[in-house]
Amino acid sequence: MDPLNQNAEPDGMDSSQQVPSPADNSQPTAASNTPQAPQTWQEAMTHLLHGFGTWAQTTNQSQEAISTTMQALTAQIATLSTQVPTATRSTATAATPTAPSGSVRVKEPRQFTGKASDVEAFLDEITNNLYLQRRQIMTDYEQSLFLSLYLADSNPKSWYQAIRSSTPDLLHDFDGFVEDFRRHFGDSDLESTAYRKIKALRQTGSCAAYASRFRELVVYLDWTDKSKIAAFKEGLKDQVRDLLITVRPKPTHFDDFVKTCIEIDNAVHENELEKCHAKSGDASKNTNRSHPKQNQPSTGRGTATTSAPSSSTPTLPPGEPMMIDATKTKRGPLTQAERDRRRANKLCMYCGGQHQIDACPNMSDAAKKRLADKKTTSPSLGKA
Repeated sequence: MDPLNQNAEPDGMDSSQQVPSPADNSQPTAASNTPQAPQTWQEAMTHLLHGFGTWAQTTNQSQEAISTTMQALTAQIATLSTQVPTATRSTATAATPTAPSGSVRVKEPRQFTGKASDVEAFLDEITNNLYLQRRQIMTDYEQSLFLSLYLADSNPKSWYQAIRSSTPDLLHDFDGFVEDFRRHFGDSDLESTAYRKIKALRQTGSCAAYASRFRELVVYLDWTDKSKIAAFKEGLKDQVRDLLITVRPKPTHFDDFVKTCIEIDNAVHENELEKCHAKSGDASKNTNRSHPKQNQPSTGRGTATTSAPSSSTPTLPPGEPMMIDATKTKRGPLTQAERDRRRANKLCMYCGGQHQIDACPNMSDAAKKRLADKKTTSPSLGKA
């Protein structure tokens, strides 16, 4: 007999006294007396048991009926305890946001070729990449392997192979691995190297670029602000150093001093640009004044030239610049009408003057030679 089956009636119980299934809201359970429905399966079981106890006390059931109903409730609780938590866990899993995988797109470190000057920059890039990928590269061994991927062949790769063969435990101690790398490839005397480079450093471009390089080197030196200022001032351009004399009061902190020098250098640069702009403007004006306008008004007798004709040289007819070889303006060929006019008036066929072409004072030596050559081949040339 199933005590939860509504069609079955335990001894001493009629249909109005049956213990309902959890879905039957007609029975006086604790859930029906509370304003809120149970939220978890544990709460549902508690309310069900509470309802069962109330039913047993108020209806005066027999011991056999209570025992049978209790067994049925126990079986139902066992079933719910295996089903409801699974659904609860599935719901909780779906509601929980997916944890970030830790994968970050970053620029890969440079390949280390063995140069001592690249050691610190290379290690900085490796450290930054490892931090950004810390959820994926977690153990010291993985970090050591990551660094080894960016070692070039020859010296760097040989060093790694030696570590893996002779002291493989070092791969599981990333700090020790890095320390051995720095000791093997780094500068054995960074302080002395940095000092020599600072002494040779000079401002050749902007003061900002000079300051950036100076800071990269001075980090290896245990200098006071006063020492840094003195060394920085020594490498400045003369213009900047001269203008520092006018600064009152003088900055005593290195960063403030550098900022002041950069401001002075920028002002000097702007002033130089303004001067260059002003000079280019003046040069343009002078050029325009030194060149006459191309469209000069005509005199009615000839084309305007850059030099005034002498008193002994007659004015040329229209369209006839004088032929004066390499140093003077060349003329074009005479028109047939002009040739006829000069012959009729017995004018010089070269310049149009009141003389024969053989006695033309405006003819150059080269032109005279050409005329003589032509007379040899054409005797009639030169006659009016």
